[in-house]
This record gives sequence, C-alpha cells and structure tokens, in this order.
Amino acid sequence: MSGVKITPRIESPARRAALRVYSTTVSADQISERLPIPADVIIRIGAAIPGLRIAVPARVNSWEIHSEGDATTHLQHHVDSVLQRARHLVTQLGNLRAQGCTVSLSLMQWIDRGDPQEVGFALSNEHVSTLAAIGADVDVSQYRG
Repeated sequence: MSGVKITPRIESPARRAALRVYSTTVSADQISERLPIPADVIIRIGAAIPGLRIAVPARVNSWEIHSEGDATTHLQHHVDSVLQRARHLVTQLGNLRAQGCTVSLSLMQWIDRGDPQEVGFALSNEHVSTLAAIGADVDVSQYRG
C-alpha cells in the first residue's frame, strides 16, 4: 500500500512520562557517564527497541528515566515524577545538548471509554521552567483504545 505508514503496536502501560536523551554520535555509555543518576532504560544503536511486538532496531543511542502506570493514575503524576528527577540534571543535560544530544519529554496516554481519569494533562509553570532550563522538547501521544 503506497503512502500508508504501519506503526507497530507498543505493549505499554496506559500512562507514561519519559525523559529521553538521545544521539546518533554520542554513545549510550557516554550519555550515562555524564549523568549522575542511573537510567531506567538504555538503548544502543542497532539493539531491539523494547516493548514492540516486532523487533525494530534502534536508530539512536538513548538514555531514559520514566514513570508509568495504569489508567487509574493520572498522567500528571508521572510528569511530576520524571521532572522531579530531572530538575537536578540541568547542567549535565545542557552539556550533552552542546555535544549534539537531543533531550525530550515524551508523554503517552491511552484513553478508553471507561477511563477513570480526564483526558489530557497540564504543565505547571515549574514544569515549563524545568523543561526550558534543560532544553527539552515535548512529544505528546494520545491514543483511543
């Protein structure tokens, strides 16, 4: 089928927030060495991306901290958790960005008809300040399931 993009279904929780640092030129080990807290997930170029039903090799090295849970927990809880951990990484993340890394806050929310939480989320002034200080992009994915 021409023009149709098929995305593999990710086996994932209903709510997820992740701060990712990724690069094609800085290795996953180098990223880890420069950050004072351990990653929840480290993926090297060529390794299979975890959580996919089919094996897809990573095209970037990545370091990630995340918070995730089922639909009973509001996405806001996970945003708070990840950004609380990231607040202390401003200088190190700035240095990694200067070396060619990208920093991104990735938010994912599966929404069901019986969802006990409201659709959406909010970023507080503190969240926006932290994201600006670390130079992070924000990527939001919301799905109906």
